[in-house]
Amino acid sequence: MSLQDNHKALLELKNVNPKYAKHVMVKNDLVKIFAMERFGTIDILEQPMCTKCEKPCTWHTGGTAYHLECGTHIKNPITMLDYLRSEIHLTEEQLDIMAGIMYKSDLSELSNLGIKLEKE
Repeated sequence: MSLQDNHKALLELKNVNPKYAKHVMVKNDLVKIFAMERFGTIDILEQPMCTKCEKPCTWHTGGTAYHLECGTHIKNPITMLDYLRSEIHLTEEQLDIMAGIMYKSDLSELSNLGIKLEKE
C-alpha cells in the first residue's frame, strides 16, 4: 500500500466514522511518520491495533505489537482492518473500499499499462 492508499483509506474512514477517524492519528507520531508522511512504507490497515488506546501501532518481536506513544505491549494483536470489522462494525463493502479493492480503473488506463481483460 502506498502513501496515497493510506490517505484514501483514512479519508474513507472519515466518511464512515468521523469520530474514530479523528482519533486514529492523535498522538500517534511513529505510525503517522511511516504511514502518512515521509515514507508511506506500511499498510495502515495491516498494522496492529493498540488495545489500550485503540490506535494503530507497530509490530514487535514474536508476533506481538507495541505502541510507543502509550507504552502498551500487545501479546495477541489484531490488525486495524480486523478491528474495524469487529469493533467499529464496518461492512465488508466499506472495508473493500478502504482497502482499494473496489477501485475501478478506466479500461483505457488498463490497456495503456499493458493489462488485458479477458471476457468471461
